[in-house]
Amino acid sequence: MSQTGFISAETHNLHSGQVEATLAGEVGLLARNIVIEGNKYPGFENKLRGRVIVSCLTQDGLDYEGSAKLDAVEFRNMGQLGFDDTDDPRFSLAFHSLGETTTNYVKRCSFNVNFSPALGFFSTNSVPVEANIFYHSVGSGVIDEGSDNVYKDNLLVSILFPGTYNGAQETQNMDWYGAFNLNKATNPVLENNVVAGSEQAGIRTYGENCQDASLWINNEIHSAIFGVLLWKKSGDADSPCKRVSNMYAWRIKDTAFFMMYPASLLLSNVLSVDNKLGTNQLVCRPAAVSHEFEDKTATVRDSVFVGATPSHTCSFHQSSSSSILFFSKSKFWEGGKEDGNTGILFASFMSSVNMAPKHKFNELSSYPALHGSSYIEDVTFTNFESRDNCGIDVALMTNQGSDDAIHPIFTSGLTFVDTPEDNYVFIHYTNLVRVNPSDCVDMDCDGHKKVVVTDNDGTLLGSEQATLTSEAEKEWDGDRSHGVGNYRIPIPLRQNSDGSAIPEADKFPNKGM
Repeated sequence: MSQTGFISAETHNLHSGQVEATLAGEVGLLARNIVIEGNKYPGFENKLRGRVIVSCLTQDGLDYEGSAKLDAVEFRNMGQLGFDDTDDPRFSLAFHSLGETTTNYVKRCSFNVNFSPALGFFSTNSVPVEANIFYHSVGSGVIDEGSDNVYKDNLLVSILFPGTYNGAQETQNMDWYGAFNLNKATNPVLENNVVAGSEQAGIRTYGENCQDASLWINNEIHSAIFGVLLWKKSGDADSPCKRVSNMYAWRIKDTAFFMMYPASLLLSNVLSVDNKLGTNQLVCRPAAVSHEFEDKTATVRDSVFVGATPSHTCSFHQSSSSSILFFSKSKFWEGGKEDGNTGILFASFMSSVNMAPKHKFNELSSYPALHGSSYIEDVTFTNFESRDNCGIDVALMTNQGSDDAIHPIFTSGLTFVDTPEDNYVFIHYTNLVRVNPSDCVDMDCDGHKKVVVTDNDGTLLGSEQATLTSEAEKEWDGDRSHGVGNYRIPIPLRQNSDGSAIPEADKFPNKGM
């Protein structure tokens, strides 16, 4: 066994025992009898300690192809900081340009202190990577730019951000890495892997295609800023729908499942526990100004969200790593009710990607898309309560960064356990800061005034087809800084033909949507 998972374990039985959440540290054995070790010399942190590269070459008219069958080998103090380009990956171990292969594998190995990503695949396919331990890698633990590589039973621990590593302050470094960096990988298999500690994301990916059978089974991420980061900053979609599934994320500092992509999004069969935000789905394109639309959707299905377990304290989310301070805490999720935890943020549909990481990850920086709808189906919420000095945990919430529009939301099959009704849904009021000439001019933006949640089966609101709407009339004839009131009604609409005034209560008795 290369890893176990029972240190300081705490197990919670949820939803009548149908779901079990275990919060535990991992133990991994790093020592191996066969050791490949980098040299030590002064200033070694930024120098090449050593690397193993498996590749091919042509010399004197002959083709040579490397092969490596690695089992129970320790790579110790390897790699070089800053060299992770495709053409010169100075990793502890890299496979390059081997194409489809059946003669390579990495099993039961340990990567013990890496000054770079530990393992990389470039134009190399179908390599089994099983039961390995990756400890102390800079950037990512694994970078995959191949296809059909298989990751099973691996443990990745302490994955560090290069921009702040060893006291650095690379102020222009806006890169975001995953312990598993898979956004250039095709059809990777992920089964029974654990990421335990990452200064950025647990998994960076473009997700799976919804129409394909899932190759991801029973993976776990904890103690990271983001759990799964499905984030495409440019380019077109290669599928009409992208999926993240079969994941367990707990004690995530920002968002357990962040998804931003120019296609429909599906989050299914996930367990989210003790996370600041369970999921945020942002669907991009087509641009509203193009007068084009697509009926894209964002769906959360067959999943469980736990607000806070009994052992969860405020101190975890209040602590800050060097990478959080580097990017500024203001770039991350701060929208919880009184700083509490949130299960699902209602999805946003927008004309283009937002400006993260230079700006907040949850904010929109383009016009809303013309079409879009969200579906929350067969989801259980448990332990979303008010906690002393820790804020109010809420199951469902609007995205406070979506000022111009929040598209329709439809719910069904919801279950609430140990969650008061007041903690089911929270709808933000408008952002007063947006009342300015550059945004919504002299009155509130419309987004948070036009929220409509439809309960298809009564499991949210108590009756079928009931609707929950925002309080659009709030501050009508109240605080003038919001710019709404009877005084905004054009004078001709408030007068009879003879010029006499029509009482607003007679002609406009109802306010709101």
